[in-house]
Amino acid sequence: MSTSDASSSCCFETIDPMRDVRAGLVREVSALATWTVSSCKPGFGANQLKDDSIETYWQSSGCLPHLVNIRFKRKTVVQIIMICDKLS
Repeated sequence: MSTSDASSSCCFETIDPMRDVRAGLVREVSALATWTVSSCKPGFGANQLKDDSIETYWQSSGCLPHLVNIRFKRKTVVQIIMICDKLS
């Protein structure tokens, strides 16, 4: 693969954020939190941010800034947050 091919390649082909979860190295904690967004179009809300599909996404036509709030019931250490930008 040439350099130009690598830069145009989709990141979803090589990144597997759940690999460390399956290996038992980290624990996926998003289900322990309540997720809200500042605004969204119908059918493009917080549930689409965390549905494990690269085909769905959060979309908003509201005023800036766009916010994603993630609230845990108790103090929780978060090692990494991965939110992929929908590539057009």
